[in-house]
Amino acid sequence: MPSVFNQLQSKVHTQSMSKSEHGLSLKEGQLIQGKIVKLHPEQLATIQMGGKQVTAKMEAPAERDQSFIFEVTSSGDVPKLRIVQEQPLHESSKALEGLLKQLGVPSNKDTQAILQRILRESIPVQPSQLSEAVQLMSVAPSGEKSDAIVTILKNGWPLTNTLVDTLLTDSGQTEKVADGLIKQLVSQGEIKSNQSLINRLNQLVAMHASEQTPEMTALNQKSTDDIQLLKGLQQMIEQKSGAPVQDGTRLVEETKQLLRQQLGLTEKQQLSLERFLNSSEQPLKKADVVNFFRTATQQSTRVFETLPAEGKQLINQLAQGNDQRFEQLQAILKPFQQQINAQEVAPSNRQMQQLAQLLQQDSVLMQKISHQLSATRQTAFEQFVATPSQATFAQVQPDLSAISAAQLSQHEQSLVSHVMKNMQWVDQLAVKDQFLLQLKDTLLNTGLDYEFQLMQKHQSEVQPLKQLLLDLLTTQSGKFPQAEELVQIISKQQLTMVNQNEHFIHYSMEVPVHLENQEEVRLDFYGQKNQDEAIDPNYCRIAFYLQLSGLGDTVIDMTVQNRHVQLTVVNDHDLTGLLAPLKTSLKEGLQALDYQLGSVRYKPYQHYEKTMEKQPLNATFEQKGWDFKA
Repeated sequence: MPSVFNQLQSKVHTQSMSKSEHGLSLKEGQLIQGKIVKLHPEQLATIQMGGKQVTAKMEAPAERDQSFIFEVTSSGDVPKLRIVQEQPLHESSKALEGLLKQLGVPSNKDTQAILQRILRESIPVQPSQLSEAVQLMSVAPSGEKSDAIVTILKNGWPLTNTLVDTLLTDSGQTEKVADGLIKQLVSQGEIKSNQSLINRLNQLVAMHASEQTPEMTALNQKSTDDIQLLKGLQQMIEQKSGAPVQDGTRLVEETKQLLRQQLGLTEKQQLSLERFLNSSEQPLKKADVVNFFRTATQQSTRVFETLPAEGKQLINQLAQGNDQRFEQLQAILKPFQQQINAQEVAPSNRQMQQLAQLLQQDSVLMQKISHQLSATRQTAFEQFVATPSQATFAQVQPDLSAISAAQLSQHEQSLVSHVMKNMQWVDQLAVKDQFLLQLKDTLLNTGLDYEFQLMQKHQSEVQPLKQLLLDLLTTQSGKFPQAEELVQIISKQQLTMVNQNEHFIHYSMEVPVHLENQEEVRLDFYGQKNQDEAIDPNYCRIAFYLQLSGLGDTVIDMTVQNRHVQLTVVNDHDLTGLLAPLKTSLKEGLQALDYQLGSVRYKPYQHYEKTMEKQPLNATFEQKGWDFKA
C-alpha cells in the first residue's frame, strides 16, 4: 500500500482511541509516568497520565507541575503512588538511566528511547514487562519494532518475540509469499494432498497477476473437497428454492437470486424474525397441544380428517375441556406431528406486536424487505407495520416467511462466497455485489475468527485458509517458512483489525478484491458502539483507501451523523467535475436505505491531512442526545 495511505491510516489509528478512552485502570506494582497538575490536602494530588487525569494519594510530598515515574503501591478508587525517581524526567536523563539500572538492562540510546516512549505514552506496565520490552528492543532496534512493542503493551498482550514478529510481518507481501509456497509444494510433489490449499493460494496470487499463467491454470484443478462444496451449494439452493437445479447455468442464476434476497440481518434479528414467523410450530407438550386444538380446530381440519376414529373422539373431548386422556392422545398424534406443525396457526397479538416493533426499529430492514415485494404487497406490509392485527398479518405472512427462509446463516454465506469465488462466478455480479461478496469471503474464509469458531465448536463446510495452513505445518514433514509467514499475516490482521474501548470501536482491514483494475481495498470503520457492542450505523465514520488505475491513490471519507451522510473524496487530481453528476444517483441510493445525503466534497491530500489534525476522528461525534436504540 502506498506511503500516503500508510501515513493517513496511521493517523486514523492513532486518533481513534486517543481521546475517547474513559478512566484508567491501575494495578499494584505497575510503573507509569505522570505529571502532577494539582495538589490537595492530606497529600492527595491530581496527576495527568496521558489523556487522563487520576486523583491519587502520594506517599511523600511532591511539587506541582513536575513529571515523575510513579509506582502503584495500592490500587482502588483512590490509588496510592510512590515516586520511583526523585529527578524530574524533563530535567535530566538520569531518571531513565537509574530505572534501567534497577531493571538490570544496559543503558544506551535504543534502550532509553523505548523506555522513554513507554513512559511518555503513560502506559501502565509491570517492571518485568518494562524489562522485557527493553530487552526485546536491544536486539535489532527499529521504529517499527518500537511501534509493535507499544501496541502489545497498550492491549495487554503477552510480550513475546513471536508476537512482535507477527506485528512486524509485511501484509503487502501476501501474494509473493503465497506464490513461494505454491512453488515449494509443487517442487516437493505435494500437489494432490494439498489441492484445496493450492487453489486458495492461487486465488491470492491471481488477484495481483495481470493474467493467469499456464502453470497457475494447470494447478488450479478442482479438488474432491471443492466438488463436494459445489454439490453442497446445489443442495442448499434446491432446498431453499423448492425446485431441482439440473445444470450449471441454472445454479449460477439461482445463487445470484439468493444473494439479491439477503437482508443483511444480524444473528439476533434473524432468530427473532424466524421465531415470530414460525409461531405455528406446535411441540407435543400437553398445554401446547390442548391449546392448539381448543383454539385452532378450524385450521386443523385436514389433520383431523386423517386421524383414526379414536383420535377424533379424543380431540373432541379435549376441545370441550376434558384433557384427562392426554397421554393416550399424544401417542395417537405422534405420527401426525409433521402435519400438525405445518398448519398455519395465527400468532398471538403479542407476537405480532413484537414483529412490528422489530421492523419499526430498523428502517433499513423495512426498506430492504419492501424492495422485494410487489407494489400491492408493499402497501399491505406498511399497513401491518403501522397497525399489526390478524387481518394485516395474514396479508404479509406468506411473503415474509419466504423472505425469511431465503436468508443465509453464517456457514451458508461462507459456502456461497467460497464457491462463487472459486468457480469464478464473481464477475457476473454487479460491482457492488462483487465487493460485498469478496469482503464476506475474506471475513468468513480467511480464518479471522478461526479460534473463536473452534471455541464455539462450530463446524463449517469450508476450511478457512488459516486452518489449511496450520494443517500443512502440523501434519506434513519438512519446513514451510512461507506457510508460517502467511499464518503470521493472518494473525496480524486478527490482532490489529479491532481497536475499542467502552464507548467507541475502530475496525481496520485490508480486503484483497478484484474489481476491474482494483486489487486491494483498505477500510477503516470508526464510530460509537450500540447496545450490541457493534458500530452504530447512525453515527460512524468510514474511510475507503483505493488504488485506481485511472485516478491513482484515492480516499473516500464518509461521515454519518444521525443518518445524514457527508462525503469527502481525496485525490491529487481535482475531481469536482466528476463528482457533480453522481450526486443525484448517490442521493437516491442513500434515500432507499433511509439515509440523507448532505455534502459531497473534493479535497487534495494536503488539505485533508490538515483537516484530520484539526478534527480527529473521535471529535466527529457528540455523545449528548445520541440515540442508543439497536
